Amino acid sequence: MENKQENRDKHVLAEKKITDIIFEGLYLFSKNYGKIILPFMIFLTLSNFLIILCSSQLEWYVNTLYIEIEPLLVKFFEMNTETLTETDLFMILGFELISLLLEFLQGFIGAFFTTLSMILVSSYLYKKYTRNDEINETIINKKMILALLLIGCAVPFGYFMIFIIPGIILFCFFIFIIFTYNLKGVENPVKEARLIAKGSMLKIVIVFSFCVLITLLVNSLYQNILNMIWPVDKPLYDLWLDPYNRNYGMLFLYNLTRDVVGILLAPLFISLLTVLFASSKARKDLGLTNRNYYPQSLRQTRYPHYYRESRYSQDESDPARTQKVINRDEGYFCPFCGERIGTIKKFCPNCGESLKGLNL
Repeated sequence: MENKQENRDKHVLAEKKITDIIFEGLYLFSKNYGKIILPFMIFLTLSNFLIILCSSQLEWYVNTLYIEIEPLLVKFFEMNTETLTETDLFMILGFELISLLLEFLQGFIGAFFTTLSMILVSSYLYKKYTRNDEINETIINKKMILALLLIGCAVPFGYFMIFIIPGIILFCFFIFIIFTYNLKGVENPVKEARLIAKGSMLKIVIVFSFCVLITLLVNSLYQNILNMIWPVDKPLYDLWLDPYNRNYGMLFLYNLTRDVVGILLAPLFISLLTVLFASSKARKDLGLTNRNYYPQSLRQTRYPHYYRESRYSQDESDPARTQKVINRDEGYFCPFCGERIGTIKKFCPNCGESLKGLNL
């Protein structure tokens, strides 16, 4: 009986549409916000401090170099390259490479600590959402370090070094390792993450884009208010960066205040991702794919005469369990997963649900 209930629960999860995932993720975010925000506040504040400490000198060098080659950049982007010498082109190339290195360093530190924060709360959120013990308590082990290196290091590297599209593909393929590294009975969390993500790539992109869009909208409003309260122009910022008068305190305070929205909304993505992971994992556990799985709404519209309204009824005497499904000469469809079955069987060969009591 317990296995049947678990199977039904998995079917409910597997049927989640992207709108369901977003709304339930938002509810999970609001309900558990007070308990999951603390790791993000601690580690993203530390991230800001390390970014200032590690990249201030490089940022100063980039700003200084930009002043020197600005006229060359204007000519280059206006396609007026006839007047540019080989030395000028090398200076432009060097400037672009150093600028890319600065962005990579800052992005790498931010991604590393954001991933660490998500890993620390992933087990808690998954248990809260699914109410089962498929996942262990968060512990530091080799698999956790692997997840941290893959999402916190490899993905930023792919994003900055082999351009955006491959970075996004890496992200979608392996983002679920945040959960799979801690799943019970999983020996290879990387392979498991890939298998669960299969068929959910578009949903991962939509969830990530939704979180980015919300953060950008809120941050835009916040930045406008902050600029009115605390206006900081470029000369003043460069004065704080000046290696002879560098003010790490003001640099840290300024960057932290500008990143407040990013820190406060950081748990939003992991909340939505938890619901998406639970749904994708249920589909994988049930062996359902995009080709042989029909959600409830699609089954009702495409196969209305095959569908039993009370497919989760536990009462064998329920008339809904004994109503006619379809003529046996035509075969029939499983009322639980939509799999076409050519001959009469006691159990669905796809999802394993009992077909006993159906009037075939």
